[in-house]
Amino acid sequence: MTDPTPTAVQRLIDAGARLDQSRPDRWLGHRDEAADDGFDFIDTAGKCGWHAVPGWGEEGWDLGDWPLVIIFVRLADGAYGCMRHTEGDLDIWTFEPTAEGRTALSAKVDEWALEHWRLCPDDAPDLPPEGEPVPDRFLGPAGKARKVVS
Repeated sequence: MTDPTPTAVQRLIDAGARLDQSRPDRWLGHRDEAADDGFDFIDTAGKCGWHAVPGWGEEGWDLGDWPLVIIFVRLADGAYGCMRHTEGDLDIWTFEPTAEGRTALSAKVDEWALEHWRLCPDDAPDLPPEGEPVPDRFLGPAGKARKVVS
């Protein structure tokens, strides 16, 4: 069992993670604000090396609420990244291109997955209440995302 607590967030910071809101164009190229419909954004982000992640955890439970909330990962150009697209708003986290960076990227997506599943409990049945340890089966990439993140 894993407990995603503030110490997990501290591990992200220790691994060189940083919230990178200053220059989304560095990660997305020219961004057409009109193309911020979630499904259009998947295409835009895909052209820049981002992979939309539809499922997470052992069972590939729904990650996000497409097209309103979409989680992406990117492992290229000397940095790893994860991005959450929420109705056109972006949270972009970057990590050092190391094994620790991959672990930190996965931990950040775990955090977003747990947030989503607590808001939408039908998307991950049997998730323990907040504050209780989270079984490992809810953490980490599933399916194709496993190939990208692992």
